[in-house]
Amino acid sequence: MAIMGIFQFSSRQFRFLGAVHDIIMSAIALYLAYASALGLSRVFAVPYLEWKIAAFLILSSAIFYYFSLNRGSWRYASLPDLFAIIKASVVLAVIFTLGMFLIERAENLPRLVPPMLSLLLIVLLGAPRLLYRIQRESS
Repeated sequence: MAIMGIFQFSSRQFRFLGAVHDIIMSAIALYLAYASALGLSRVFAVPYLEWKIAAFLILSSAIFYYFSLNRGSWRYASLPDLFAIIKASVVLAVIFTLGMFLIERAENLPRLVPPMLSLLLIVLLGAPRLLYRIQRESS
């Protein structure tokens, strides 16, 4: 039995859970982007990483709201939803990079982080929607 069959959520609760999922995945994407650029052992040596992640979470929630990532149902995830995820991911990475240049001249921002961040966001936000849709259509 599917996990969503056990719990009954209203559409409003499900959208809230989707927004929480997206914000958590954005934090994971930022951490993994730094880890892929620097290695796992040196990630925690990045100055103010927790503040960068906190600011990134606030920025990502605003960008995701602007691009309406959680307005539709995951059951009907489609190409327009994927395009919205791609747009939001690229805009988020660009704004984050510009912010890092303005705040600290991007001293602790490896060149690999922005493109890796975009790719990880696309995968971490798009794959669960695709898997949920496949699971709902097969049942």
